[in-house]
Amino acid sequence: MRSPGSIGFVSGSERKEDLTHLRALLEDEGVAIEPDSDLALAEEIIDQIAEMEMGGVPFLNTAENRRSYRTTAVIAWIAEQIRTASNYPLEFRALREHIKLLAKARKYINFNKGFPQFPADREVNDKLFELQVALGLFPFATDLNLESPQKSGMGLNPDILFTMQDFDPARWGIACKNLRTINQRHFRDQVAAGIEQIQASGVKRGVVFVNLTNVIDHAFFFSVPSDSPETGVLCKAWPPRRSLTEALSRHVSDLLGLQGNDSQAAFTWIRDGYSPYKIQLVMLCSAIAPIILSGKGVVALSNLVLYGDQRTVDGTYQRFFGLYGRISGAPPIVS
Repeated sequence: MRSPGSIGFVSGSERKEDLTHLRALLEDEGVAIEPDSDLALAEEIIDQIAEMEMGGVPFLNTAENRRSYRTTAVIAWIAEQIRTASNYPLEFRALREHIKLLAKARKYINFNKGFPQFPADREVNDKLFELQVALGLFPFATDLNLESPQKSGMGLNPDILFTMQDFDPARWGIACKNLRTINQRHFRDQVAAGIEQIQASGVKRGVVFVNLTNVIDHAFFFSVPSDSPETGVLCKAWPPRRSLTEALSRHVSDLLGLQGNDSQAAFTWIRDGYSPYKIQLVMLCSAIAPIILSGKGVVALSNLVLYGDQRTVDGTYQRFFGLYGRISGAPPIVS
């Protein structure tokens, strides 16, 4: 079962308000934003985007600037979701420790493929993926609990626990996994570890979220014309909305070796190996690209969600997937 994907746009003025709100939250917690963090970079780039919008200046980019725009699109999306989630103070408390990590996160979205060199940065990035997934649960999740970044369960517990009180009294668990490379064994090992965490916890329903964003070829989505010099050229723009989402869907299918753009094959082994325990797999993937909208160039964030084997999905899971995709912008990672 595949979500249709979603696209969000980086508007300088609107996203500046979201980043200002996030900075205020961190200041209230006594946390200073580190100057080399992704958040500090996003604040700088959003100011530049706002100036370009005012003057109608096109997005002219070097390779370094393209990386900056991609990072900014993701951080701005997270800031927007945090601002929305803050309207639900009771559940929002569960996110506080994870939000603080944004003040020091570097290369959260590493568009060179792979993960940051230093283990401390990798640990922070894993925790921020948990935050990103949890943000998509607002406002329908209740009794939300995220494992503290300072008191890790050593991988023994699901990363996120919650209930959906309005229509399902059962306790749910989510295990979040970041792929560091693309190969079938690594993918299955990560998913199997998530399933084991969920089963050991005693929750009634579980979902494994796998982040693919760091292993896709972002240069394909945010590139310059092949016959142009590298410095100061316009980015190659995608047609609006649908084309970008469809291209991302095809790219992920090719990456995972799915035949005919069909996600079902990726989940059959889970059903066969872990039935009848009902655990579903969600793969999140986001690509950032320049597109043309109403004659103007904008930076767009396209999100794709691939859901698990629909042959084992009951109505409650379908309701969860529908709510998650609608609320989060599908989201992960990243609208």
